[in-house]
Amino acid sequence: MALSLCIDTSSKNCSVAIFENSKLLSVKEKKFDKPSHSEKVNVFIDTLLNEKKISFSDFDFFAISNGPGSFTGLRIGVATVKAFCFANKRPLVSVSSMKIMSEQVIRTNNDFDLYCAAVDARGNEIYYSQFDKKNNIITDTVLISIEQTKSIINKKQKYILFGDATSKIRSIVSQKNIKFLKGIYPSASDMGAIAYEKFKNKNFEIIENFEPNYLKDFIVNKK
Repeated sequence: MALSLCIDTSSKNCSVAIFENSKLLSVKEKKFDKPSHSEKVNVFIDTLLNEKKISFSDFDFFAISNGPGSFTGLRIGVATVKAFCFANKRPLVSVSSMKIMSEQVIRTNNDFDLYCAAVDARGNEIYYSQFDKKNNIITDTVLISIEQTKSIINKKQKYILFGDATSKIRSIVSQKNIKFLKGIYPSASDMGAIAYEKFKNKNFEIIENFEPNYLKDFIVNKK
């Protein structure tokens, strides 16, 4: 049996979950319009540990979503999980936030050829990735313009698009072979099976060197 603590802070949804192998034991999450991860993630963790009467030393590994997504959210999540790994001498597993969303969508929509995660990267850009119905990666996550989605999608396959950038894509792409899903955000409750598989294969991150998958440079906007 492997007990894990999974954390996702890559979007406006701040979520924490505890798994036994790939079985979800408990989850705590909430969507925030304003950045609140730094205030809430450790509160959520404490709540779960108290509810399940679990201590940090009971976990066999810790898992974090590695992005892409909110720069601030990713930094907070990664810093948090690194501290847990160092303090308890446990391995770190990372999971793509795009794959986490795809895992969620596939569970209730299993009749599409391609599952496409699209996350708002601000401006005219999005993060985009494609998966098959078994959640195998078809297209690695890339940073593209909204207009480029026209050339990616063809009429011979059935697509389902999800993520907070779907409204942007829908404004310029309207083929009948595409289904758009609203309100899909990465959740720690969908990380368990993916993280456990990595744990079994000892696919761990080097904690000291691990950084989120930002995919674009951080830009500070001057007021």
